[in-house]
Formats: sequence, structure tokens, C-alpha cells
Amino acid sequence: MVWVIALVLVVAAVFVGLRLRRKPRTVQPVVSGSTTSAAPRAVVRPKPETANGDGFRGCLVMPQKDGCEAVQRLRGQTFPIERVIVVPVVGCDRNACECHLHRVVGRRRVARRSQADRRTDVRFTEDRRSGRDRRKGVDVW
Repeated sequence: MVWVIALVLVVAAVFVGLRLRRKPRTVQPVVSGSTTSAAPRAVVRPKPETANGDGFRGCLVMPQKDGCEAVQRLRGQTFPIERVIVVPVVGCDRNACECHLHRVVGRRRVARRSQADRRTDVRFTEDRRSGRDRRKGVDVW
């Protein structure tokens, strides 16, 4: 009887785990014309509003395992949404580029210091924090 309950619990945990797991969404690659520059091209886009629903903040370059040398140098680099590169990159020597971009989602949902400082009992001087965020943007890498 105990093994039946354990089996039901394992099946329920697997079901819940599969339901909660999110599949990464990929950005559709943009095919561009040829240029003479060897640097990766960046598409200039306006910065998104911070209140957008999906929290999309940029792209991560994910080349195929047999990808060209030009894109292998960019492997794992994250580009902000206003400077997302165009696939295939300049210098790609493959006839059919299969490299793609993965969306990077901002994980920060709320202010982390919204509560009172825990060290107020220990401090002998007043709090010198200005209360303003010093970051230049919400997704500066």
C-alpha cells in the first residue's frame, strides 16, 4: 500500500514539474544583405518599456556545434534588445546558417530593498542612501 502512495506522489511530482517547466522561446533570425565590415552587425531598436508583459530584455547567441568561426566567437554573449545582432553574422561561410538567438528574460520583478534596512539598530549615523537607482538602464550587462 505504501508503494502505491509513493508511486502516486512521484507521478504527481513529475506532472507538476513538467507543467511548470517553461520552454525557451527563440527569436526568429533576420536575414540581411552582405556588408564589408567584419564586426557583428547590430540592429538598433528602441528600448522596451519596463512594464511589458514578457520581460524580454535581449538575445543570447546560440550557434550550432558545427557553426562558422565568426559566430563561435560570439557564443554565449548576451546582447541587449537595442543592439541585437543579425543572424547570419558577417563572415559566416556556411551555405545554410542554422544559428539562432535565444530570448533573455529579465528576472528582476520587484525592488529588493523595499523594506526598512535591517541594520538601523546597529548604525550610529543616519542612512546615506539616496533612494535612487544608479543603474543606467534596466538591462545593462
